[in-house]
Amino acid sequence: MSEEEPTFETELETLVDAFFVLMPTANRISQFLMLAEGQDFETMSEAYPELLEDKKTREKFLKLFGYEIREGKIKYGYSGIKDLVSSSNTSFLRLLSNEEWNNRITAALLKETPNPELDWLTFRLQALKESTPTAIHILKIWKAVAKEARNYVLEPKEILEALKEHMELTDEQLKDALNLILQYKLIKEYGDKYTFSDELTKYENALDEIGVE
Repeated sequence: MSEEEPTFETELETLVDAFFVLMPTANRISQFLMLAEGQDFETMSEAYPELLEDKKTREKFLKLFGYEIREGKIKYGYSGIKDLVSSSNTSFLRLLSNEEWNNRITAALLKETPNPELDWLTFRLQALKESTPTAIHILKIWKAVAKEARNYVLEPKEILEALKEHMELTDEQLKDALNLILQYKLIKEYGDKYTFSDELTKYENALDEIGVE
């Protein structure tokens, strides 16, 4: 029995599926490449033991993807492989988050195409929740305050003041939580203040789907 002849639809589906295999939600190396820069080495070692725990594996991995450890932090130098994977991932995330292009591909394949940018955001929110539900509480309250003030840029004391009505939190606990949220690239530094990441601002409703007790 002869193999089925390829068609535009089957070849397109194979191409799209190949990109999804590289997405950070599906590949641990891709996850690392999206999150690693500037992170604490010990923290990343605990999160990615298959990449960093064994010395020989760690040396091969870091050399291949152009990373080095400086002052306990993971720093990126240069690697054509890392740049190729990261740029491909970023481009694909942006392409399929674009409603027009997502609809075109969905229409061509005659089946719904997921939004990988939203999936990656949801993945990080769930991972953050598993790490510490407190951080999710902070983001939810932050979102409510920001929507009322129409401004997501807040300094730590403003965040802490808003949180006092809902939970007990010290300056040190808030600092630790903000550092963790930064590690997941869910917020970004804005001078001496913080603001939501572009993805979290774009898909802020994804935060509502993350339940916490």
